[in-house]
Amino acid sequence: MHIENGKAELKDATSMRMTMRGEAAIEAPHSLVVAGDVYTIRSSDSSTLIIDDGEFTRSFQKKDQFYYETLGKIKIEQDTISHPVTIDISNLKGKWLVYSRKAQPGATNEQTPIIRSLEIVSVSDEGIAYGELVFYISNVTKTVKCQLVTKDGIIKIVTDKDTWNLFAYKADGKEFIFGETGKLVYYSKH
Repeated sequence: MHIENGKAELKDATSMRMTMRGEAAIEAPHSLVVAGDVYTIRSSDSSTLIIDDGEFTRSFQKKDQFYYETLGKIKIEQDTISHPVTIDISNLKGKWLVYSRKAQPGATNEQTPIIRSLEIVSVSDEGIAYGELVFYISNVTKTVKCQLVTKDGIIKIVTDKDTWNLFAYKADGKEFIFGETGKLVYYSKH
């Protein structure tokens, strides 16, 4: 229900389209007339209106904007990846599943190893993390044990056969963003 300057629009919540338009007025003693329908006002204050139409009692909460008015207009803030950040390696404990990758055109090819997940099982007193890395190369998935060391925003992932030197952009315990801007960046969550 949208009432402004004596005019009203009522929206059917199931169809989410305006269903009635008309005049709005309050009549004595406790009636609200909206687009030809009469409602008994049960209570009202500056943010809540409770009305009764004889069949249903309805409660309305004042809103600045209806949900449908925001569709297509809400801008989602994206993390800006600019400079590597120093991270606390203990924030990396757990399994990190890569949910998105961003790569510049030509930065990867069929022979580029692509990380799928990283699981940190333990962290030593020296600041070395131990775990398991899942990656694929040429459509072949490999799972290997790994060590991970961080220093000044640089992450070094070492396996028996390979070493990755990457940058950390975010590691807050909920999201882990790493890679190399301008080439390949991984976005991962627990």
